[in-house]
Amino acid sequence: MSRQSRTLGPVLLSPNEMFWLDVIRMSSGYSDPAPTLWRTQRLRQLFSDRFRTRGSDHDDEAGA
Repeated sequence: MSRQSRTLGPVLLSPNEMFWLDVIRMSSGYSDPAPTLWRTQRLRQLFSDRFRTRGSDHDDEAGA
């Protein structure tokens, strides 16, 4: 399969999903970097670190 852009039909995104996509775009300098193994591992590590600290002082939802 080609690595070109594809249309998957209408996809509804929540406001939170749109926010996180914007964060990823800003983080990459609005570029379109290829999803390498290294980049994928770093991104997964960010999220796994976040969930390991759940309930700590770093939990941004503590007051929610």
